[in-house]
Amino acid sequence: MTFTEVSDMAILTRRAALKSASGAFSMLVPAFLLVSRRTVSAQGSALRFEIYRDKRSGFRWRLKAGNGQVIATSGQGYKAKADCRNAIDVIKRGASSASIDDQV
Repeated sequence: MTFTEVSDMAILTRRAALKSASGAFSMLVPAFLLVSRRTVSAQGSALRFEIYRDKRSGFRWRLKAGNGQVIATSGQGYKAKADCRNAIDVIKRGASSASIDDQV
């Protein structure tokens, strides 16, 4: 495999990771609504992301509320920890301006 082919594969992998993060983001917004405002205001920034290794040695993230309850997960493993962190950054940047699509 040439350097160009490896480089192209890395770019495609990162694009797939970002696309996956976007999909996870659309499922994450309703999860934010489950956290009570009282809990967040009483404990400051009660939400926290955790990065961990899955059974296949991939990196995953989960979002936990102040009470320790998992309210969102990555849904997939990332080969590189940097890709996992990047997915978290995409979610953090977009969450404040996300619209709510109430289908009920």
